[in-house]
Formats: sequence, structure tokens, C-alpha cells
Amino acid sequence: MNTPPKIMVDTGIVSIGWADPACWTEIDTNGPLANKLLVYRIKERNTPRGGVSLENLIAVQAIGRAARNGDILFYEYPELAWESWDGYHSWAPNLSPLYAFHSIRWHSVPSPLERSKFFQSDNWGKGENVELFMDFLLKNDLRQLNDYMYRSDKFSDFERQCVKYLSLFQLMCDDKVIGRKRARDCYHLWACECSGLDFFLTTDSTFLNSYSNAIKHKKIALSCKVVMPRGLVELLHISMEGISIPEPGKMFLMSGEEYIPKG
Repeated sequence: MNTPPKIMVDTGIVSIGWADPACWTEIDTNGPLANKLLVYRIKERNTPRGGVSLENLIAVQAIGRAARNGDILFYEYPELAWESWDGYHSWAPNLSPLYAFHSIRWHSVPSPLERSKFFQSDNWGKGENVELFMDFLLKNDLRQLNDYMYRSDKFSDFERQCVKYLSLFQLMCDDKVIGRKRARDCYHLWACECSGLDFFLTTDSTFLNSYSNAIKHKKIALSCKVVMPRGLVELLHISMEGISIPEPGKMFLMSGEEYIPKG
């Protein structure tokens, strides 16, 4: 029996903008003195500020359904969990009837190198703290770091294996490959590679383009593929049949019944 594809899911995918086509809002029903009514309103798409396209919304819904059915497996790891703390994300099920990732079992893999074993912090998701860790990994002497980790009993066998391949992460961060500015994304991709995952699902087209260029010109060789939602649907032949998104502006009550303002 074949194992379902293993997919690391970036925080941008689980955000309200991509995983949910609507938002909860309070509206007036009978003038300014009346009680507010909580409705679920479908958002506008393809706005000048980068709204999510209908095609991508449907693709994300299809991917979520495939995960619920067990056709694919979703993964996270500590760095992505910490990253989600600083954004408007919906890891847990919420009240939204069209949230793409309801009732999905998330699997976990460890960090290649656990940041908390090198640094202490009161805010693990803070960008500057992440950058300090990235600098540490990029500037450290591999032999010295490897020797230190083998002498210490606080590191797992998995971490001791991963540090042998730290040069791959450093190579990805070279400005002639993917680039230092994308170190955090490179670390996510390296984590996928270390844990033998098949795909890193992202909404970041700039990162995808840099990765694709590096692969095309054989600057790096990786087993894990970086993909956008529509690309994953096509690669894995995930069905989008039966999925539809209501028109922008339509409103629904918590019961799921459509709300049509009077008058």
C-alpha cells in the first residue's frame, strides 16, 4: 500500500485569506440603534492589494478535502508553529463554514536543529529572533558545531544527523541560489528535506520562482518540491469537483443559511 504524499504546510496557506473565502463581520439591521448581526460575508477577490484568486481558493478547498479523506498528509514543525503566532492564522477549527482545514489531523516532525537549544526567547515568533538563529546557522563553523553537538547530551540523534547536512541549508541561502533574504523559507524547506517530506506547500510565488530557478540550473538537488496550491492539485491529480465558492458580497448566518438584507 502506497503512503499518501507528505506535505509541509506554510503559514500563508492556513491564513484566513487563503483557507477561508469570507470573514465574520457585524452589520446593522435596523439602523444605528439596533443590535448588530454577526454574518459571514464572502470577500472580494483579485483586489489591487493582492486578493486571492477564485482558482486558488478552490484549489485550497480541494487540498483540505483531500487531507480530510486521508489522500494526503499534512505536517507542521516548531518553527512554523511559532511563526503562526505573529500572524492572523487559523490552525484550529473555527466557526467559518467554508474554512478549508476543518477536522484535519496534523502530523508533526522535529526541527532539524531545535532553536531553543541554542537561544532563549520570550517571543519565538519574533522576526529578529529568527534572524539571529539564521545568522548563527549560516556563519557557524560546521566542524566545530558538529563536535559541540556530539559532546552534548541535549541533542537528539536526529539533530546530530541533520547537522551533517547543514551545508545544504547554507547553500540554499547563498545569494546565487535562493538567497539570504529567504533564509526562513529555506529553513522550512531544509526541515522538509531532513524529514523526508514530499512537498512544501506555500503561497509565496517569489520563493517558488527562486527555488525553481535554482533547481532548473542545478544549483541544488532536493527530494522535496516547493509548490503553490494550484500546482499541488495538478501534480497529485486532486479533484476539485463539487467545490464552489459563493459570489463576493454574499452573507450567511451561523446556521449556514444565506442572509439577504431587507429592502
